[in-house]
Amino acid sequence: MGGVRIPIGTVARVRDAVRSPQLADWTRTLTRFLTLEAVVQGLTFACGILIVRALPKADYALFTLANTMQATMNLMADNGIGSGITAIGGRVWKDRSRFGQLIATAMRLRRGFAIISVTLITPLLFWMLLHNGASISYGAVITGVVLLGFYFQLTVGVLMPVPRLHLEVNRIQNLNVWSTALRLVLLVIAYSTFLNTAIAMLAAAISLGLQELLLRRWVPRMAEPGAPVNEGDRREILNIVRAQAPNSIYYCLQAQLTVWLISIFGSATGVAEVGALGRIAIIFAMLASVMGNVIYPRFARVQESGLLWLRYWQILSAHAALALVLLAITGFVPDALLWVLGPQYSHLKEELFLMMLNAVLFSILACMWQLNVARGWIVSPWLMIPTGVVAQVILIVLLDVSQVRGVLLLNIFSMIPGFFLNLLRTRQGIREFIASHAHQQPTA
Repeated sequence: MGGVRIPIGTVARVRDAVRSPQLADWTRTLTRFLTLEAVVQGLTFACGILIVRALPKADYALFTLANTMQATMNLMADNGIGSGITAIGGRVWKDRSRFGQLIATAMRLRRGFAIISVTLITPLLFWMLLHNGASISYGAVITGVVLLGFYFQLTVGVLMPVPRLHLEVNRIQNLNVWSTALRLVLLVIAYSTFLNTAIAMLAAAISLGLQELLLRRWVPRMAEPGAPVNEGDRREILNIVRAQAPNSIYYCLQAQLTVWLISIFGSATGVAEVGALGRIAIIFAMLASVMGNVIYPRFARVQESGLLWLRYWQILSAHAALALVLLAITGFVPDALLWVLGPQYSHLKEELFLMMLNAVLFSILACMWQLNVARGWIVSPWLMIPTGVVAQVILIVLLDVSQVRGVLLLNIFSMIPGFFLNLLRTRQGIREFIASHAHQQPTA
């Protein structure tokens, strides 16, 4: 782009990169990955649809709230720590001792943030469950199961980047296949006897427990267990956290805003409908999994300044094209998709398209955000948050957020500023990277 100084020889290196065996290797890796990922996401989709069809709307509303708040806890406990692991790990992953120090440092920080997250979110979760029809005892049981699943997520979130940065894609996928298959088996058993929100969340927690167990066995080969906390890593992660935490919390709130607004201003029926439509939008999980396990770690490891723009646009363009194809499919076969959810949700044609459009835009925005944080390029919260909050306040006034259609439109329009801000940060980050490497070679 204009104003970016490109080192001599970059054009030739970019041309060679497009033709290189490395690009062919990416293609082979993606092909292998997608085969197993189809199995993983098929199992995940089966779990979600079984729960949607088995639970009455009142209970499925509670399940949606429990899932949403557990995700909120996990995001607030991370606050950029995962991004720090990826950014630093992209430099030190070959050194088992240093990688061990990074993981030990990240684990200590994550546990500290987890205490804050649980303290803030648990009372809100319990109140929302009661507000949407749960009894005190049932709400307490659901809350307890949510905390159990969150406990396993803490470790999984820190350890999973280790095999990712070592590009052990098949091992990660096998882990996902077995853990998701276990969850489906548990749900089928419960369905044949007794299935409710607490049991459905317990099946998910047990699945996460299996992931934690296996990761604890695998990681010592790649990162030294018992390594001391590294003060330099701690400072760098905290710098990333300070830069990213406000944005992470904002994105967290925005992602869950649909459920929260319909829960507070609407009804349990509306919560259930939003949650059920979200089961269809889970088809984007395959795309997110490919990006998280295959693409972002490789982008984090790119050290050729001339390749950054090329890889960035290759990744973002391919991601957007696939997301738009999925949206087009939704527009052609809405009745078939709603049939999957069951007769309780067959009237939601317009809402289904809006939910999928929301998922497409959020998926593309998340791709831009993750590409940036993989390099440690964080959008200033002083730009992102005020812009987004002002847009959301205006939209809340203009739209009927007691209806599913209204909250979906709010989510769609409120994402627009994020696209421009993330693109500007990418351009700035690449210019900074080129400037920092300018001393290594002459420039034109």
